[in-house]
Amino acid sequence: MLFFFTYGIEKTPIDMADFMVKCPSCETDQWAEIMLYSVYSHVYYIPLFPHEKDAMVVCKKCGLRRYAVPFNAKLISNYAEVKQLYRHKWFTYIGAAIIALPFVLWIILAALGY
Repeated sequence: MLFFFTYGIEKTPIDMADFMVKCPSCETDQWAEIMLYSVYSHVYYIPLFPHEKDAMVVCKKCGLRRYAVPFNAKLISNYAEVKQLYRHKWFTYIGAAIIALPFVLWIILAALGY
């Protein structure tokens, strides 16, 4: 009997925005278009949980494209203000909710006396 176990890491787009970044090609602070991605783990194509945010950065001055850049304070200077604006998509938590559901039901039923 052959059993295929499908798992891995996927990306889903969150949003696109313009930010001031330090371009490694221009070596100056320039405006860049940033496409944010939520990176999540999945099993049988059911998302388990998100674990990081990546970005695709395109410099508006020189056109340099950088892929899979971590979305953190090294990328943009006002990261502390911006990080709460771009959250992971709700469906990336479905697997965690499926795993937690039996435990939540068990606690509720134990509290009710069943």
